[in-house]
Amino acid sequence: FTAIENRDTAIMNRDKKIAEQDQYIAEQSNQIAEQSNQIAEQSNQLAEKDGQIAEHLKTLKSTIQGLANRGMSLDDIAVVMGKSVEEIKSIIG
Repeated sequence: FTAIENRDTAIMNRDKKIAEQDQYIAEQSNQIAEQSNQIAEQSNQLAEKDGQIAEHLKTLKSTIQGLANRGMSLDDIAVVMGKSVEEIKSIIG
């Protein structure tokens, strides 16, 4: 009977170790899922900011073009907008 008891004890210990490893793996999977969700959220926030920046640049470009169409020089537009002439040129392309 001792051999059978030793075998049963070894099996129970092995099963316990496997269960612990399964729990650890499950916890790691949950952490990875949480990190993935956080990354997705940050990605969405960046995309939203990119959209806002693009809209802002579009508005700036439209304003600059409107002022230029009214006869303002790039130097004057730069002064009015508080930017350098190079920045103005880069905005209008």
